[in-house]
Amino acid sequence: MSIIENVNKICQTHQFEILAVDLQAAREQKQKYLCVKCLIERIQGNNIVLLSEAIEMIKEMKNQCKDEVEKKNQETLNSIQNLQSSVLKINEHFTQVFDKLQYKINENINSNEQHIEQKKTSFDELNLDKDIETLSLIYKGNSNCESIKQEQNLEEFVQMLDKIQSELSMISNIKQFSQIFESIQQIKSQFQIGQNTPKRRFDKHETPTLKYVCNQHGKKIMMINLSQNEQDQSGLACEKCIQQFPKREYITVEDANTKWKELQGQQKLMISKYNNSRYSKFNSSIKSIQQLKEIYNQTLTDIIQQLERQRNMNQNTQNNNSNVVEDIYELDEQEILKIVDFLSQKDKNYKLKLEQQEQDQVDLIFYQNQKNHLENLMKYNLLTKNNLMRIQNQDQYEQYSITDIIQENQYDSNSDVQSFFKKFLLLEQYCSIFDDSCNFYKNLQQEIDDLQEKGQLSQLFNAEQQQKQYHSFLQYSKKMKLLIMAEENQKLVSSLEQESNQIKQSQQVIQTQLDESNQKIETLNSKIEQLDLQITQYQQDKSQLNESNQSLNNQIEQLKSQITKVQQESTKQLNQKNQEINQLSSEHKSLQQLLRDQPKLITPQFYLEVCKLIEEKSKMKILCSFLIYLGTRDGMNHTKCWSKINGKYNLLIIYKSKSGNIFGAYTPCQWLEKQNGYVSDDTLSSFLFSQTHNQFFPLKEANKANAIYRHQSYGPSFGNGYDIHIGSDFTSGSSALGTAYQIDQYQIQNTSTHLFGQATPDLEECEILELILK
Repeated sequence: MSIIENVNKICQTHQFEILAVDLQAAREQKQKYLCVKCLIERIQGNNIVLLSEAIEMIKEMKNQCKDEVEKKNQETLNSIQNLQSSVLKINEHFTQVFDKLQYKINENINSNEQHIEQKKTSFDELNLDKDIETLSLIYKGNSNCESIKQEQNLEEFVQMLDKIQSELSMISNIKQFSQIFESIQQIKSQFQIGQNTPKRRFDKHETPTLKYVCNQHGKKIMMINLSQNEQDQSGLACEKCIQQFPKREYITVEDANTKWKELQGQQKLMISKYNNSRYSKFNSSIKSIQQLKEIYNQTLTDIIQQLERQRNMNQNTQNNNSNVVEDIYELDEQEILKIVDFLSQKDKNYKLKLEQQEQDQVDLIFYQNQKNHLENLMKYNLLTKNNLMRIQNQDQYEQYSITDIIQENQYDSNSDVQSFFKKFLLLEQYCSIFDDSCNFYKNLQQEIDDLQEKGQLSQLFNAEQQQKQYHSFLQYSKKMKLLIMAEENQKLVSSLEQESNQIKQSQQVIQTQLDESNQKIETLNSKIEQLDLQITQYQQDKSQLNESNQSLNNQIEQLKSQITKVQQESTKQLNQKNQEINQLSSEHKSLQQLLRDQPKLITPQFYLEVCKLIEEKSKMKILCSFLIYLGTRDGMNHTKCWSKINGKYNLLIIYKSKSGNIFGAYTPCQWLEKQNGYVSDDTLSSFLFSQTHNQFFPLKEANKANAIYRHQSYGPSFGNGYDIHIGSDFTSGSSALGTAYQIDQYQIQNTSTHLFGQATPDLEECEILELILK
C-alpha cells in the first residue's frame, strides 16, 4: 500500500511553513498544524523572536543610535559655537581695554623720558643768595653736604594707577561673562556632566526598585506616592500598597529619579542666574561708586591746583611789590617826574583801588566757577544714589553713568539718536532729584517748625554766621515754596476746569429742560388760541353757552397760572445756575491771574493780543507766566541776562528804547549760552512785534532755520542779518527788519530804525517772561 506525502503545507495565520502537529488539539486543522510563530506563542516565549526579525531589530536599533549620536554631536557643536562667540566678544573687549591701558602707560613712559631728557639738557640758573642759603642748610663741614631731598609730584602717577585698576576691575562687568557661565551650565546640565551616575544597574526587563523595603508588607519599593493628602500615608509604595490604594497618584522610581535630576538642573541654573545677577549688580554699583570717586578726586584736585596757582601768583605779586625802591635819590629824571605827577593827584590810591576792584571781579568769577564745580559734585552724588536704587530694584532701563552726563553736558548739540534718547533718561533722573529735593525741604521745614514751637530756634541761630545761613535758607525756601505751590496750583486749576466742565454740562441739561418748558408753553398757547376761537364761535348763542364759556375761561386762567409758575421756576433755576457759573469763572480767572506775572512795558490790551497770537501759533493755552529777568533790577548787560534765561524755552522778550519805542519778540526755542549760532523753529511760532506801531511780524517759512541767534557775548537777537541785534551792553546793536521775519503786509520806510526809533537799541528797560504752555 503506497502513501502519498503532503509537503510544503503553509500556516494560514502567519504564512510560515508548517513544522509540527499538535495531536492533542481540537479537530480544527488551524489549531493542529503549527509553524514557528505558533510554537513560540504556545510556549509563551515573549522574549523569543525569529533570527530575521532579530536582524531587522538590530539594524533599526543601530540607525536610532546613530541618529541620536548625530543629534547629540550637533547639540554639542552648537553649544561650543555659542561659547566660542561669547569668548571672542570678551577677547575683543579685553583687546580694546588692554590697548587703551597700554597706550596710557606708553604715554606716561614717553612723558617721563622727555622730562628726564629735559632735565639732562637743561641748565639751572645760578641764584647766589638763594643757593648759598640752601647750601648753608645742608653743609656738614669738611666740604661734605647732605643730599637734597627733592619732592616728587606723584598725583598724575597715582591717578594713572587708579585708572588702570578701575578699568581692570570693571572688565568683569560685561554681559558676556554671565553668558559664558550660563552656556557652560547649560552644556553641563544637557549632558549631565558632573552628576553622579547611579550605582545600581538594572536589567532592561526588570522594574527599577529602591534598596529599601516596605515597612508594612516587606516588599520592594517600586513606586512613589505623590498624593500625600493624608497624614498617615507613606511616600513609598510596593506592589501590595498599590493594590490596597489604587486611586493614589503613583509614578515609577525611574520617573521620580528623572524628575529629581531635572529639578536639580533647574535649581542649579536658577542659582547660577541669580548669582550672576547679583554679581552684575555689585559690579554696576562698584562702577558707579568708582566713577563718583574719580570725578570727586579729579574735581577736588583741579580746584586745589587752581587755588594753589592763584595763591602762588598772589605771592609772586607780593614779592614783586616788596622789591619796589622806596628812596628816590637814585632814580633818573623821568622816573622822578612820574612820581611827582603821581603825588600831585588828589586821590593817590585811585589807580591801586581800581586794580584791586578789577582783581576782585576776576576772583568773583573764579570762585563762582569753583562753586559750580562743587554743585556739580552734589548733582553727581544724587545721580549715583539714583543709579544704586535702580540697580537694587533691577530696573530694566540702562544706567546713566557720570561720564555719560559729563559728555552730554560737553556735547549737548550731538544729534546722535542714542544720545538724544539718553537725554530722556537724564531728564527722568533730574526729575527724581527734584522730587527728592522737595521731600528733603518738607522734612527740614517740619524740623524747623518743631524747633520754633519748642522755642529752641532762636538759640540755634544766635551766632552771626548761623544767622547768615538761616537767612540764605529762607531765600531758598521761597523758591521751593513757589515751585511746590505752582505744582499744587496746577492740580487745583485742573480740578477747577473739571468742575467748570461739569457745570457747563449741568447748564446744558437745564437749557434742554427750559427748551422743553418753552415747547410746552407754545403748545399751551396754541390750545389757548383754539379755545379763543371756540369762544368766539360760541358767543353767538350766549344764553345757551354761558356756563360753558365760564368753564372755559376758568380753564384758561388755570393754564395761564400754570404757565406763569413754570416760567418763574425755570427763570429762577437758570439765574441760580448762572450765578454759580459766574462765581466759579471769577474764581478760575483770579487763580489764573495769581499764576501770571503781567508785563509793565506793554498795555494790557496789547498783551492780550500777544497772548492770543501765541496760543494760535502754538495751538496750546498759556497756563502761567513768570518774570525771570528785569533789566533795571537785575542789570542791563548780557552776563546778567544769560544767567536768567540760560536753558529756558517759550520766552516773551519786551524792549523799550530811550526814544520811547516799545518792541519785542516771542520764540519757543531754547536759549543756551555755551552754544553759539542760529536755532531753527520748525513750528513757525516765533514772531516780532511793535506796540508803538501796533504791528506783528511772523517768521518766514524759508528762514525758519534762523529764528533766533544765540551768542554768549550778545543779548537776545533774532533773524539772520539781523532783524533784531542787541549788543553786550544793551545800548549797541542794529536792526535789518524783514530779513527773516515778514514785513510785506506793512509799508515801512526805514527798516533799520522802525523798531528802535533810532539807529541803535540804546535800551532803557528789558522784560523777559517765561510762559508755561499746555
